[in-house]
Amino acid sequence: MLIVAPDLTINRPNQLPAGAKSNILLIPHTFPQKSSLANAIGKADAGKAWLNPSKSGCVPSTLDEQREGILRGLTESFQKDNIEAADTIFFDWINEQTAAIKAAVKAEAKRYLAVALGKIPEDGEMPEDMEIDKEEVKRKGIVVKHIPNTLNLGHQFITSVLELVFRQESLQPGCYSPKIVAYLLERRLITDSSVRGGLLKALEDRGDWHAITHMLRDTVDISEDALMSLLVNSLRRTQRGDAMEVDESSKDPTKPLPCTAILGYVISYPTTAPTMRLAIRKHLTDMDDVLFILNHLKNMMQKSVQGNEGLSLGDLEKEFKGHEVDRRRLTKHGRPKLEMIISFLSTMLDAKLLDITQYQPTHDLLREIHEFTLPQITWLTTLEKLRGPLEPFVTADKKGSKQPHGDNFAPKQQKWREKKVDSHALTVGLYQLEEFTI
Repeated sequence: MLIVAPDLTINRPNQLPAGAKSNILLIPHTFPQKSSLANAIGKADAGKAWLNPSKSGCVPSTLDEQREGILRGLTESFQKDNIEAADTIFFDWINEQTAAIKAAVKAEAKRYLAVALGKIPEDGEMPEDMEIDKEEVKRKGIVVKHIPNTLNLGHQFITSVLELVFRQESLQPGCYSPKIVAYLLERRLITDSSVRGGLLKALEDRGDWHAITHMLRDTVDISEDALMSLLVNSLRRTQRGDAMEVDESSKDPTKPLPCTAILGYVISYPTTAPTMRLAIRKHLTDMDDVLFILNHLKNMMQKSVQGNEGLSLGDLEKEFKGHEVDRRRLTKHGRPKLEMIISFLSTMLDAKLLDITQYQPTHDLLREIHEFTLPQITWLTTLEKLRGPLEPFVTADKKGSKQPHGDNFAPKQQKWREKKVDSHALTVGLYQLEEFTI
């Protein structure tokens, strides 16, 4: 809001000259529930209505001729609904560019070694038939500096490709290219805000459940509103019988994920409690859905406490080798951790407590949750008292587990001071751990 008023407004109203007035300018804007960089990404078009358009009527392209040619080929293929031809054009160009970059990196590394060995001057030309002695490089301890060897597609090129892939016609069967989206997701070049309306929603409309699974595991900018919308839509499909309610169906990328698997992803996804409460109130309007979710949360807690951690979201070691995964949210086998289940349950009870208490079928379930959690809280309170006395033993055990094992790792000779410290590491108060070697 901007108020423009003459200086004479400091006087009394009866002292103002005739015709004096004030102007109030209102600039419409929206703001997200939480402030983050992810909310700003992809929102550049939101201010176009208040900007003067360029004389040419379009934003000048910064793409090179190769990328322009690839986009023209993709456009022609997508207009003819020839998805195989579009995939061939895109990935042939990707493979060609990747091979060229790797060859250039290899040549640059070879030149760097030749200069370091003194075979050519720093500004001299590199003969093609020159050989590098690896033994000499190893003997002199020469290390090649890091040289980027990945293909940089560019933001404008990726945006143009996504506009073609997610065009309106791609909603029809056989008119959508999941391979291009999978490639961009695997390289972490796109997020939920890369597509207007949300990439997660666009993938759900086209039934690309393999990409949805990848997004739920490997992105961090999906909004709580989009997560709860996906969960509720899954519940609707389950009620219609479109998806089998078994965990094994999640292994087939062509079938929709069961709502139990989606619930596990929502639980393990990084969210904020206030925004999640708003999303729960907005989307969970059917109390039968609330009852279904509460029942599965109870079962997941019971299985986690009993040692069988329940719902599996896949093997992270196998499917995400080389990728960074937030292991604070998932167990070793990709299951939601117990603390994440309890946190989501607490958020859901805060958001729907009045509705839950007024809905008779949930009363027995709430009693079961109370009867299950109360002994666990008492047990954890008792164990907490042992944290201090047992902490030195845990520290000593972690220190011993870090020591290398095997024939290739010969133990170093310890000095007598180090041996003395290690001998007292496992001696705590009245307790002492003796070790005998026979």
